[in-house]
Amino acid sequence: MSDQKVQNKDKILERLPTVSWARSPRPFVKWAGGKGQLLQQLEQHFPRSFSTFYEPFLGGGAVFFRLVESRPRFNAVLSDVNAGLINAYDVVKKRAQELIKKLVLHEAKYKLAPKKYYYQVRDEEPSDNVGRAARLIFLNRTCYNGLYRVNKAGKFNVPFGRYKNPTICDHENLLTVSQCCSGQTRSFLRLTTRKPRKKLGRKTSSILTRLISR
Repeated sequence: MSDQKVQNKDKILERLPTVSWARSPRPFVKWAGGKGQLLQQLEQHFPRSFSTFYEPFLGGGAVFFRLVESRPRFNAVLSDVNAGLINAYDVVKKRAQELIKKLVLHEAKYKLAPKKYYYQVRDEEPSDNVGRAARLIFLNRTCYNGLYRVNKAGKFNVPFGRYKNPTICDHENLLTVSQCCSGQTRSFLRLTTRKPRKKLGRKTSSILTRLISR
């Protein structure tokens, strides 16, 4: 059965397929404020049935992956203000094999000179989506405490993490996540940001987010 998409204003509702998992999908990035440690408490409040799951703060996606693991097909609106993070999900969804190749290369170079290579990658700005996704995941796995922080110029500035042997490329999990996020049509979502056309007031955020299909 092909994926069913329903457009609702600026959001795209995506039909996810039912899949038998060889292993459970889990977050491929660490994210500050992640809900992974709260899943046991949160599950007590999950409805027994629903048609659409709305996640405005996707982060590592712990709640989404738990729902996918334990429930049949459902609609999902997954969003986050971090466009780089959403790009990483897009790439995992559609171009996982290319991403894995880049992460394997990052992992090999990192082992030769961890600190030097970390700062080298931190200073780089890949021009392609796969390169940007690989950089985000690499930095997330090797930076201090898995933080995501940028300066006023929008440059990632988290220091080196000093991990002994970080897992940079978990190829099995990336393929599982790709499978659970990919519909038969292999369409995907991208987060964009825009400023409102009308003045909203001093206390109202000047950033609006929307999901568009690309």
